[in-house]
Amino acid sequence: MSIRAVLLAVLTVVAVAVPANATTPATKFTAVTPQRVLDTRDGTGVGVEGDHLVLDLSGAVPAGTAAVVLNLTGAEANVDSVVIVWPDGEARPNTSNLNVSQRQTAANLTTVSLPANRKLDVWVHGDLGVIADLAGYYAETGSGYRGHAPQRVMDTRTGGGPVGPHGTTVLDLSSVLPATATAVVFNLTATDTTASTFVTAWPDGIPRPSASSLNLAPGQTRANLVTVALPASRKIDLYNHLGSVDLIADVSGYYDSSGGDWFFPGPPRRVIDTRDSSPVGPGGVLNVDVSQQTVLSASAVAVNITATDATASTFLTAWPTGFDRPDASTLNLGAGQTVPNMALVSLNQKSFSVYNLAGAVDVIVDIAGYFSPSQP
Repeated sequence: MSIRAVLLAVLTVVAVAVPANATTPATKFTAVTPQRVLDTRDGTGVGVEGDHLVLDLSGAVPAGTAAVVLNLTGAEANVDSVVIVWPDGEARPNTSNLNVSQRQTAANLTTVSLPANRKLDVWVHGDLGVIADLAGYYAETGSGYRGHAPQRVMDTRTGGGPVGPHGTTVLDLSSVLPATATAVVFNLTATDTTASTFVTAWPDGIPRPSASSLNLAPGQTRANLVTVALPASRKIDLYNHLGSVDLIADVSGYYDSSGGDWFFPGPPRRVIDTRDSSPVGPGGVLNVDVSQQTVLSASAVAVNITATDATASTFLTAWPTGFDRPDASTLNLGAGQTVPNMALVSLNQKSFSVYNLAGAVDVIVDIAGYFSPSQP
């Protein structure tokens, strides 16, 4: 069975500030080896209800799961397309999870609350194949999160050289993360690509899964947040399919079996949209206040950051407000592009900052939940 995800509807964006819900469950994280749970190109996991797809995860995650982490890929878009994922049974939110330009294939990590029936709704404005790979889930038990400002741990441009076709390089995090770390969160950037390719990140020591972490075209620079289970060696394998590519990894946190913060998932909510005010200029910094969407003790947030209407090739960096900007990037885009990327951003006084390198760009932030060291 093959189905193209097609919907000729009009996406309307409305900014809504919703306070944190005191009934939001406190959860911890369990990472899994990447598992493909949806592929509209071959019918994997496809269900249709009205004007949207329904993804049933009851066979992939246990009962009581409060949220899932999916790597969402839009493949071979025939037109500029937008994908929205949300809990089944709720109204479609005025947020977005993935933007894919015409003739492109692109991925974005997504954290989504899961209802009791363990189903998600998937809506598409456009025409493309939709793929989802499960990276893990949040439930009552698991590992807590320990976040920090982004730290660059790999850059093949300055050491090791580009990864060739069908090549694999190893990211050794044994000197960066403790032995109790069960999964790592890092922003994976690919640049200087010589062919259309994909990159897969997975735990060292096991066969490469049938999943992808990042997709890009020749000459493109693209980033995607990656959450990967850690083996005892604390090593991650990074595979490049075709051509050669340079890889950059910026770690923003990890999950710890010995403690760490709880995650409080919530429905997708828009925090800020600079299209309603003014874009961020060259060298400009946007401070994002999430006090209305979190609690006093919040230490970090799970947000989808979308950059659009860029007037020049640029990159954005997100980090805790009040600290020095780190030598890291959150997303990369060219002039005229719209590019999203999920980020787990640590907070300072319930705020984080977003830096823009060049030109002017509009920035949109949607929140999926927050981390806190204490339960309500």
